[in-house]
Amino acid sequence: MTENEFTDEYSKKLQALTERAKKAVGNLTEAQLNHKMPEWYWTVGQITGHMIKSHDTYLQALEPKVSDLSAGGSGTIKRSLFGKLVAWGVGPSGKVSAPRVVYPDPTPATKELAQRFIQQTTRIAELCDHLKGKNLDVRVPNPFNNGLKQTLPDSIVILERHLERHIGQIEWLTGLPSFPK
Repeated sequence: MTENEFTDEYSKKLQALTERAKKAVGNLTEAQLNHKMPEWYWTVGQITGHMIKSHDTYLQALEPKVSDLSAGGSGTIKRSLFGKLVAWGVGPSGKVSAPRVVYPDPTPATKELAQRFIQQTTRIAELCDHLKGKNLDVRVPNPFNNGLKQTLPDSIVILERHLERHIGQIEWLTGLPSFPK
């Protein structure tokens, strides 16, 4: 897969996830965001809080790199074994627990938190759009362990898989008959 094919594919995926995020949390009340389901460990608001914390960490590491990329787009995408493992672990079928540093705050979630989650998801999609026509053969430190390196495409895939996992959880939770309507 070329760099441009990669950015086209992941831009579409991230735009679709942004729309799902808007639909999933955009109209929830604070009571719904904070409703504790017996079937689940975190509330919808806590899931969005976790996503914001973990993705802020990635965005802070990636945004400066993206502005410094050279022209490209025709090179072949390179992924690291480490990046592939992280993407699998944080994705829908993964069972990796969140590091404590990105656990949600214990304070109740607000509608502003839900809106911030949507804005951040939009920002991730826009970041991927800016990669079009760029040389993506760049290694970046993992934001949670600077000693471990992954490729820039690894980081995009990790963000997409993590969004897919947790937006899917939110959709599942809000679709349960016991979730307040």
